[in-house]
Order: sequence, then structure tokens, then C-alpha cells
Amino acid sequence: MPVPDQTTSPSVRLGALVAGLAYLLMTALAIAAAFDTDALSRLARSGIDGEAWPADVTSRLLIMVIGFAVIALLDVAIAWGLYRLFKHRRRRLALAMSGMRIIYAVLFLHALTHVAGALEITRSAPFDAGTLAVAMGGLERFERAWDIAFFFFSTHLILLGYLVYARTLVHRTLSVMLVIAGLGYLADSTIGLAMNKAPFVFAPFTFVGEMALMIWLLAVAARPGVAGDDRQHSAQSAVRP
Repeated sequence: MPVPDQTTSPSVRLGALVAGLAYLLMTALAIAAAFDTDALSRLARSGIDGEAWPADVTSRLLIMVIGFAVIALLDVAIAWGLYRLFKHRRRRLALAMSGMRIIYAVLFLHALTHVAGALEITRSAPFDAGTLAVAMGGLERFERAWDIAFFFFSTHLILLGYLVYARTLVHRTLSVMLVIAGLGYLADSTIGLAMNKAPFVFAPFTFVGEMALMIWLLAVAARPGVAGDDRQHSAQSAVRP
């Protein structure tokens, strides 16, 4: 089984730092930009025909567009950081792992255009049954497109779990958590595409694996550098938090 590059060279530590900080910022943005289609629909239905859309709906959609767009860019930063972290051990596999996340980010941005379309309707057209149906249809298309994107994200996490695996308990535990997270997202996206409303979602639980990854990345970045020939002798323990 492969193990992560276990030196604390500037390249490795920089990759861990960028990915870890991007994950930290992404977590905060995900909480701020989180949305519930049903809640938005109920809020929107409080509008009055012929008048402007409820301000809360417009502001909520604007936060989603901005927040999710930044999150997609952070996904690219994480992909870059993880590639720097693992490229010295398995370059091709690290490239595939990072590439899956970049593809996900691109598809996520494309899906977000549906939310942007719904936002434009709320800002330019008066509220009525017709514009409500168009706006909510845009949100539904966003969710389905996002489910498709998650197939690539799931593959990214599974490959990352394979790369993280090593002999230590920390690496093995993190590896298993990442693979479980990937399988959980895969199940959610598959169920989401097959059913309008899934009776159960795994993401709130599998997300723990990504939080563990964030902590591990920041721990790797915080390790002191090892100079010269000492890197070879510290290869088995340098990045073990």
C-alpha cells in the first residue's frame, strides 16, 4: 500500500497548509451558504402576486451563489495542495485524485448557474405563480446537477483514502474515514438522482471524514522542517501528528 510523502519539505508542508486552510474556510462558508429547497419554497410562497419577491429569498439566493462559487474555487486550491502533498510518492495516482476534485469543482460551478438564473428572476421579474415555478425549477436542476458532480467528488475521496493509507493507526483510521465518506457521498448522489426526495442522507455523518482530514493536514503543515540527510531518517514519522 502507498503511504503519503513523509518528508517535511517546504513543498509538502505548503501543500498541506494550503489544503488545510482552504478546508477550514470552506467549512465556514458551507455553513453560511447552506440552503433547504423546501424552506426556500415556503418562504417564497409568502410573496404577493405582482409585487417584488420577498427580500429574504433574494438575499438567500445571493449568499448561495457567492458562497458556493468561493467554495468551488477552494476545492481547486485543495486539489492543488493535496497533489503537492502526495505527488512525490504516487504522482499519477495523486494527479488522478486531484483531477477528480477539479472536475467536481467545474461541474459544481456549472450547476450553480441554475441558482444564478433563479436569482436573476427574483431580481428582475415580479412575483407570481409562473416566476415561482421557474425559480424553483432552477433550484431543482441545481440539485440534480450537483448530484452528478458528486460522483467525481466521491472518486476523489476514495483515491485520497488509498493514498493516505499507511502502517500507523492515525493513517489507517483516516484512510477508512475518507473511503467511507466517498461511499456515503456516492450513495447520496445516486439516491438523489433516482428519487426526488431521499428518505435519508449520509453526508452529515460522512463529512466527519473530511473534518478529520482538515485537522491532519494542518498538523502536517505545523510539523517543523527536517533538513538535509535527516529527512531520510525521519521518513517514517515526519508527518505523523
